[in-house]
Amino acid sequence: MRSGVALAIAVFVAAPAVPAFAQPSPASADDIAVFKAILQNKIQPEAARHGSGPAAPLAVVDRTISLCGSNRSPDMRCFEEETLRTFLSLRVWENPNGGGDPITREIRDELQTSFLARNAESHPVPAGSIDGVTLTPSSRLKIGIAHASFGSPAYSRDGHALVLASYVCGNVCGYGWMFLLERRGTEWRVVTVDMLWIS
Repeated sequence: MRSGVALAIAVFVAAPAVPAFAQPSPASADDIAVFKAILQNKIQPEAARHGSGPAAPLAVVDRTISLCGSNRSPDMRCFEEETLRTFLSLRVWENPNGGGDPITREIRDELQTSFLARNAESHPVPAGSIDGVTLTPSSRLKIGIAHASFGSPAYSRDGHALVLASYVCGNVCGYGWMFLLERRGTEWRVVTVDMLWIS
């Protein structure tokens, strides 16, 4: 019995500093559902508005946007960690359930921790199971070709997700957003969309 206690203590001490909820496996079912919600809510309507039309498959970069640092591919855009910290410190989200309770500092901190952990490096985008999307390596995207890209979703224990996404619609046409989503049963719903950049 003592060896079992010692093993449990050793496992607890060796556990990572990032909570387990912060890092679901890459290409989880939640990731796919989150990407679908963002595509349907914002990116596909933007593509249709800019003439890409619903008939043509939407090009999606095949790897997620990562935080800037030494681990990223030189042909991929990246996201500055300080930009995320500033965004989260300034943003106050209202409770999407209609109550007056704002999302707590604890939930915001969970989302930030999860975002930093899941976006430390780029991962394959699991969009192969999303209708109307064609995965494209960033090296094949020529200047001016319309495409979307995603960061890895960050999750909180209370059923929220925070995701970076962008849509480039031409040489000097594009948008970058931060999405807050909420889980409703097995589906994810976009709660707020904040524009980070536009060109």
